[in-house]
Amino acid sequence: EKGVIERMEKGVLAGYQIQDIAVAVFFGKDHPVDSNEAAFRTAGSCCFRDVFLQAKPCLLEPVMHLEVTVPADHVGAVTSDLNPRRGRMEGMPYAPPLRAIPSRWTMRVRRNAMIEACTSPLTVDLAGLRVAISAGAGGIGRVMADSFATRGARVFVCDVDPETLAACPHANMAADMADAAACEGFVNAAVAHLGGLDVMVNNAGVAGPTARVEDVRTEDLERTMAIDIESFFHCARRAVPALRATGTGGAIINLSSAAGRFGFPLRSPYAAAKWGVVGFTKSLAIELGPEGIRVNAILPGLVAGDRIRRVIEAKAQAEGTPFRDKEAQLLAANSLRTYVTQHDIANMALYLCSPFGRSISGQALAIDGDMQFLA
Repeated sequence: EKGVIERMEKGVLAGYQIQDIAVAVFFGKDHPVDSNEAAFRTAGSCCFRDVFLQAKPCLLEPVMHLEVTVPADHVGAVTSDLNPRRGRMEGMPYAPPLRAIPSRWTMRVRRNAMIEACTSPLTVDLAGLRVAISAGAGGIGRVMADSFATRGARVFVCDVDPETLAACPHANMAADMADAAACEGFVNAAVAHLGGLDVMVNNAGVAGPTARVEDVRTEDLERTMAIDIESFFHCARRAVPALRATGTGGAIINLSSAAGRFGFPLRSPYAAAKWGVVGFTKSLAIELGPEGIRVNAILPGLVAGDRIRRVIEAKAQAEGTPFRDKEAQLLAANSLRTYVTQHDIANMALYLCSPFGRSISGQALAIDGDMQFLA
């Protein structure tokens, strides 16, 4: 590794392959490599960082296309340091063919391995558990529904999108969580279909408006609050009697956000609702704890997917900045410099509802790569 890094510091174009992740990286004289920011990791995974490439990859893309400009004094130089197909490194007997360094080098690489690390449900036994999930036919809700079902639970979900519901394999119904009667109707239907209830997952949410507070329309504020906090109250109000009826307790999981512990400029309705979810969770945990009903909130950070893409696009547009600059700014607030996955969120829900989570209640659990602030 040291030899490869040294060659990169000298401006050598090197292609290499590690664990089937094909990468081509150029480090020119104007792009020094900090020894503490090595491109290689002992586990063999690759970390793509702007500090390395002087490029701004969009980590939301399944495949990244990165383009690096080669300094003029290196164009046309010949290198045989490393063969991208055979993965030759210094000291190995295979001698690759010579190749000239072009003025521009385009790389096609798989996205950050950390984003793809978690793709299967936590291995816990949830056989027979009866679970209701609002907005459970798509996004995080669908992954949670699939994960609970894979581990033996029986699942009932609702959603507002007919196409999403049609593609959902779980028992479901249409319901708009902005409507109090629809919230209560959903829980009643879930209890009737499942024959009771052990877990209520309040997952419904909308991003709400992206605007300065004086520019937020009343109807946008009201809809954001109705879905992002009031629906949790309405669903919990109907779920609690069913959870109590089990005689063995149960669990309520409320989806909040990193915006439920930080200020979030231009997103005040959303942040207010998500802070409200945390307060509601902690209050309900105290209220229901003596009956053995556990209540926790999960606070996702930047969850890879279409929703966060839309959020970043809206923020970038409101601030007049490029998408990738805004994305980089958001990731800079994250100690791990990465998105989390929908499976990360689902697996925390599975853990909390399993016997392993029997003594966890009243907690606001951040799954966010150690967010320090929101920008």
